[in-house]
Amino acid sequence: VKKILVIGPGELRIPSQGWGAVETIIHETIERYTSLNISVDLLNSKRNRDWKKFKNKKYDVIICHSDVLLKRCNHNFKNVRKIAISHYGYAAYPELWDRNYKKLIRQMKNFDKLVCLNPRIFQTFSRYLNSENLILSPNGSSMRFEDCSSSDRSGIVLVGKVEPRKRQYEIANFGKKNDLEIDFIGEVCDERVMNLLRENFYDKQKFLGVKSREELKKLLPNYRALALLSLGEADALVLYEAQLAGLEIIVNSRSLGSQDEHLPWVHVIEEIEDLIKSSMNFSQDPKIISNYAEVNYSWAKRNAALEAAIFE
Repeated sequence: VKKILVIGPGELRIPSQGWGAVETIIHETIERYTSLNISVDLLNSKRNRDWKKFKNKKYDVIICHSDVLLKRCNHNFKNVRKIAISHYGYAAYPELWDRNYKKLIRQMKNFDKLVCLNPRIFQTFSRYLNSENLILSPNGSSMRFEDCSSSDRSGIVLVGKVEPRKRQYEIANFGKKNDLEIDFIGEVCDERVMNLLRENFYDKQKFLGVKSREELKKLLPNYRALALLSLGEADALVLYEAQLAGLEIIVNSRSLGSQDEHLPWVHVIEEIEDLIKSSMNFSQDPKIISNYAEVNYSWAKRNAALEAAIFE
């Protein structure tokens, strides 16, 4: 039996109750590993005393989901095969890397394998790291929705922390001017949005706040499409979840991740203004989208390259 240690960021609990895409991915992939008869320990903490508990245990492979903990991982588990997964939204764009991330690239050289969540990240990392050590292994989802056939869907939803990188502020302003039906789900962390909510500039009901995963399951199938027009995403989990719920998706090239842009319900736009045009092109049956997603976005399919690396 293979014995692996999965290292989480140590910021939110796993499984996470509400937001926390990385935590959800860790939880769902651990379930997948267990089904393959892999023995899994989880270290989801930054505290030294927690790390000490695992330091002297024997593992075949360590999988680290946190860029920040790469150095510590190298230091604590010297003679074990190690796989790093970078979830950094700007991983494909060296011009946007902060100083710390540049230093982390050096740490990545000590890992046996590096998981790239989308082809663009793979290309970028190939310039800095040995491409033989890189694996292209995208995200997936095991979220399930009861009924995706509802015909009274309307509007566009954005799901995720409300922050400058995801550009909800700009999208909300555009939606307000053009009378577009757009809702926002997620914790508001953008000062500009907070200020405008205080001044009642936006309809408060458009910003629905943080929702648990159970609430999301009920809410998502009410919408026609989910939009993500971010300045950078690795491979956003929410795009998989939206399609499982039967939604069309509207993304820019920096948010596309590992999605197949040739699917008829994947709309790639570059300008926020193009939201109007793409919202007129929704024509897909939600059931067809969710059936496709169930078949193609399972972890068994999406995680195959990473699983192969564990068993090497």
